[in-house]
Amino acid sequence: MDPPQQRLDARPLPRLRRGHGRPPLGRRRRRRYDAVAQIQQDHATGLVPDFLVGDASRALQPAPPDFLEGPADGAYSYNACRFPGASASTPPYAGEPRAAAAVARLTSWARQATGDDPTRFAAGYTLDGDVLPGARYQTAAFVAPLAVAALTAGPQAWLDDAVDAVAHTHEGYYEDTLAVLSLLAVSGRRWAP
Repeated sequence: MDPPQQRLDARPLPRLRRGHGRPPLGRRRRRRYDAVAQIQQDHATGLVPDFLVGDASRALQPAPPDFLEGPADGAYSYNACRFPGASASTPPYAGEPRAAAAVARLTSWARQATGDDPTRFAAGYTLDGDVLPGARYQTAAFVAPLAVAALTAGPQAWLDDAVDAVAHTHEGYYEDTLAVLSLLAVSGRRWAP
C-alpha cells in the first residue's frame, strides 16, 4: 500500500494576509518593527525582551518581572531567543529591511560579547547585556537562532561556528525544536509560503 500523498493547501494564505478582521499583515509587521526599533534605541545591545507592555497612548517598554512567566519577562530570555532566527527567515519578515537591521544590531553585539564564539552566548541577558542570574551556560535555544541570523547579518565563520555548536546537541523539546528549525532554515530546506 502506498503512503497517502501529503499536500499543502495554499488557498488559506491570501485569507491569512487579509488578517481575518485583524490589521493587515503589513501593518502588523510595521508595528512589530516600530516596537523593536524603539526598544533597540534604548539598548545598544540590540537585544529585545520576552514581553513588552504598553498601549497606543504610551511608549512600549519591557515587561516588569513576573508579568507573565517569571522574573526574566522583561529580559532577553527563552521567548525572545527566537527573535533573530524568526526575523531573518520567517515570511513575512525575511527580506524586511528593518528586520535585517534589527538582527544585524543584535548579531554585532553578540559577536562582540562572545569574542566571536557563539558557544559563549549565555542563556539569557538583561537588555543592557549583563548575563541573567543562573544563565551562564550555552543552549541551542539561544545559539541556533543566531545561526539563522548570520545568513543576513554575520560572517560565514560565525554562521559555521553556530551551526557546529548546535548540530549534534540533544537537550530538550524546546531547545531541540529551535535547533532543528534553525538548521532547516540555514540549509535552505525550509518551506516558505
